Amino acid sequence: MMRTVHPAAHATTEPVGAGAPAAGRPDRALAGTLAVLLAVAATKWGAYLGIAPIFPIDVLLALAAATAVVPAPWAGAAPGTGAAGRRRPGAAATALMLYAVLRLLFGAEHDITALRDFAPYGYLFVAFLSARSYYLSAQRGRARTAKLIDAALLFHLCWVLFALRWPGLVERGPLLDATQNLHLFTLRGSTDATVVGATGAVFLMRFLQTGRGRHLVVVVVSLTVVLSTPARAAVLGTAVAFALVCALFYLAPRRLAHRERKLLLAGALPALILLGGLLLPQTAAGSKLLAGIGVTDVRSQVDQSGIGTMRGRSTAWRRVDEYVASSGRSVLGVGFGPDFLGAAGARRPLGNSEHLRSPHNYFVGSYARLGLVGLGLLLALLLAAGREAVRCRRVAATDPLVLFAVIFPGALLASGAFGVELEAPFGAVPFFWCLGIILSRPQPKAETRAEPASA
Repeated sequence: MMRTVHPAAHATTEPVGAGAPAAGRPDRALAGTLAVLLAVAATKWGAYLGIAPIFPIDVLLALAAATAVVPAPWAGAAPGTGAAGRRRPGAAATALMLYAVLRLLFGAEHDITALRDFAPYGYLFVAFLSARSYYLSAQRGRARTAKLIDAALLFHLCWVLFALRWPGLVERGPLLDATQNLHLFTLRGSTDATVVGATGAVFLMRFLQTGRGRHLVVVVVSLTVVLSTPARAAVLGTAVAFALVCALFYLAPRRLAHRERKLLLAGALPALILLGGLLLPQTAAGSKLLAGIGVTDVRSQVDQSGIGTMRGRSTAWRRVDEYVASSGRSVLGVGFGPDFLGAAGARRPLGNSEHLRSPHNYFVGSYARLGLVGLGLLLALLLAAGREAVRCRRVAATDPLVLFAVIFPGALLASGAFGVELEAPFGAVPFFWCLGIILSRPQPKAETRAEPASA
């Protein structure tokens, strides 16, 4: 409903908010965006651009946190557009953050190794940054953030294609970490393939909404990359991301989702599922996945290695569970610092790498570190985020930033159930940043109003 204003008034497209508009910088991106852009665009090699133990992601997060504590002169103090219902990510996030901090403070070890083990849970503070920033944001700032994320996703896809096409050039490129033989543009298996899959899902929504061919090209290229790699976890993450996009598109408001495209997708979906079922066993990742769970017979050395990997991980998970239970630490976990993989004899089934600190399962690792208490708080956080994602489903179908915040954690979580994505900064930072946006309870766009002209 429009209200009468002085003739000198001018209209603004900012929706009605709960407080005064953010002053001075309505196009300001959300807090922590630069760290998220680095994590999404460069994944593992981006995390090692600095000089240990100082890395650029941590520096960017520290600057974002400092800006939140001591706001810049242009930062608003009240929500400018009613973008979100609250400025904090909720009780579950607060409880898990406090528990992880207390577990570190009262643990037996406080060296650099303990801090590294704590980091995947300490990055939960990013959710508080993003929730508060989204709450205070203006529409132009959220739109700018979404465009920056799109650019990061496309940059990531481009260098992944380069690394797949010319792996020799990557091996001759700048060396970032000699102990891991990590070069600029080095691929990180399932992590990079999962990000590519999420990119395809994001641009699938763009195509369904606009019908533009260039978006479809990104979708096809992304799927080709994912299916050409042997990363089974990435296939699962990609499937989750695409399923979420299809569901959100159907739930989009009628005026923003063309009826004929919904009908076309509904008619094509069974055929696409059938085609996927026929093509999946022909791909390296699909063949490994199906053979690993016993759906198809072993047909290649790749399938055999996939079965061996699944058996090794199952053995490692069982040994970790037995070790934690037998040591009497089921409730509170072993804490940060102890090498529970070595003590449980679980490192060898996972490849016996001396750098490995995770059992290739986010939930098993969280149980070992934080016990049943921490695992319960983590599950409560994920359930709360899932509930809010369902509640803001119509917003996600029309807002590209909220769409990314729903899709990306889903893809990472599915992949992290069989990998180490969420124990690394390039996975944990964007994961919790997205959860903060979801848990701030994004609101639908309010109707426009007229505002008096500035003096």
